[in-house]
Amino acid sequence: MTVATDPLAEPPVIEPGVSLDSLSQQISSRVLRSEMPLWWWIGFGIGVALLLVLVIAVSWLFANGVGVWGIDIPVAWGLAIAEYVWWIRWRAAAQSYRRYFI
Repeated sequence: MTVATDPLAEPPVIEPGVSLDSLSQQISSRVLRSEMPLWWWIGFGIGVALLLVLVIAVSWLFANGVGVWGIDIPVAWGLAIAEYVWWIRWRAAAQSYRRYFI
């Protein structure tokens, strides 16, 4: 007597003979390798450079004040305050929308 197999059945996710230990070793060997490829170091360097630019810009802002934005006269402060209030109102509206509809 033969057993009929379903031709549309999906293959098993884990092949026979694979243990949890061998599967864990295969996955961790790709993630925990000792040396990174060159493209990773290039991307890491770009990220660190951009972080340093941010730190320098914020330090310059705290040392010299908001005049570095070009708002040296009191009338120009209105735009900075209006933009701040604009984003606060958008955030509040988004929270209200989420609270009522989600």
